[in-house]
Amino acid sequence: MHFWKKTLTILTVGFWLASCESYVDKIDEIDPTAPVDAPIPALLTATEVNYQGVMEGELARLAGMWSGYFTGSDRQYVALQNYNTVSADFDGAWGNIYAGVIKNTRLLRQKGQAAGNRSVQGVAKIIEAHTIGMTAALWGDVPFSQASNLAQFPNPTYDNQTAVYAAAQTLLTEAIADLGTGQGSLTGDYMFGGGRTFWISAANTLKAKFFLHQGQYQQAINFANNGIKNPGLNLFGYHDNEYQKTYNLYYSFLTYDRAGYMTAEGAYAVKLLDPGDRLTRNNSKTNEAARLNWYYQQGLNTFSVEPNVLSARETGFSWGVAADGSEDGFFAADAPFPLVTFEENQLILAESKARLGQTEAALADLNLLRSFYNTGGFIPEGWLGAGIRYAPYVLADFQSGGIENRAGLRSAEQALLLEILEERYITLYGQIEAFNDIRRTGNALRIPANVGNQIPRRFLYSQAEINANSSAPRPTPDLFAPTAIFR
Repeated sequence: MHFWKKTLTILTVGFWLASCESYVDKIDEIDPTAPVDAPIPALLTATEVNYQGVMEGELARLAGMWSGYFTGSDRQYVALQNYNTVSADFDGAWGNIYAGVIKNTRLLRQKGQAAGNRSVQGVAKIIEAHTIGMTAALWGDVPFSQASNLAQFPNPTYDNQTAVYAAAQTLLTEAIADLGTGQGSLTGDYMFGGGRTFWISAANTLKAKFFLHQGQYQQAINFANNGIKNPGLNLFGYHDNEYQKTYNLYYSFLTYDRAGYMTAEGAYAVKLLDPGDRLTRNNSKTNEAARLNWYYQQGLNTFSVEPNVLSARETGFSWGVAADGSEDGFFAADAPFPLVTFEENQLILAESKARLGQTEAALADLNLLRSFYNTGGFIPEGWLGAGIRYAPYVLADFQSGGIENRAGLRSAEQALLLEILEERYITLYGQIEAFNDIRRTGNALRIPANVGNQIPRRFLYSQAEINANSSAPRPTPDLFAPTAIFR
């Protein structure tokens, strides 16, 4: 390892025993102290918070452990690392998806319609589409058309995975039209500050993502062409410095809630980034040392390699870190979390064109992203001294004997596609999407399984859902049963 070592001292002032995203039993019981209604701005803010939590929370951590980003190192995370999990482990995430996001987006849509506010309807549809699309990606068939309407549908049916993807696409199409009208206020939108064109770009990138999932590459290109084309337009989940309120969820988990439970010791992504490892992706045109140090550090909360949570702004808990934030980690306390980005949009274009045989165009899209990285991208300035280089590739680099195909065991087209997939893997660090990529590509990158010879093919249905919904699949599929789309 050639890490720049920093030291992070954590004083544990409290230990949160419940899951970061706990599922609340008896959620439908009347609480006389709870509000019975909320104005659109407050509901929009709350819905965005819940949406961010689904994308950034426990699902992302588990997907990351099963994708080679992280390592379960203590207590129940050792079991999860080794694929020892049960349906009850997914109760919290399932509840957050349906009670925290889908129920709220539908209420927002109703309120927006009643108020003649098409803009808020559009944002609600984007959040709902992204959430349910990823839910279908992770579980396969899921409730959607009858979901979150207990009075009318106490046992909501499970729509098949393809139908849910189609429904997500319809929501995104409607959202683009809604936002295009400019009707209504987006007060309460902390993600894009009410920027309708930003949301429209994100919706197009999400449409491209879901077409990519289904192998509809020309459609993916068509919508990515209208997607996020500038890193300044990225959709992030934003954070600040209050524990159990505004912390980056990875930071909270790794430094307060479950310190030491999840590290990155032996993680595959670390090996790819490390210039000194035999598996390194570094070459004469690529120096990943800066990104390695931004993503990972050694000896923060444990003696292992860990996700980088260095955080200058949390006064009193971080030592030896530049006070200006120039050495903050990817998972700093106030670090924004990527939800829909320019980087992913460029890689959707590159992969889709490569798969359609548009080799030169695919390479141009990859190089456009590399040119952004070569300026430092989002890596804090303090890490750039470790080494950074993303020179443009040429087709010869992927031909037999080239730096990306030295052994000549594949065609130039195949070598380029693998480089694009590997760039997706490194770029989408910490996000759920890597787990989707592994399954939809047949693990083209050969990410090693944690146990045995295969990586799980889905998440387990929630035990609470199985117990309460007679429509839940029976028998329930196990971890290694592929979904219809990702076979």
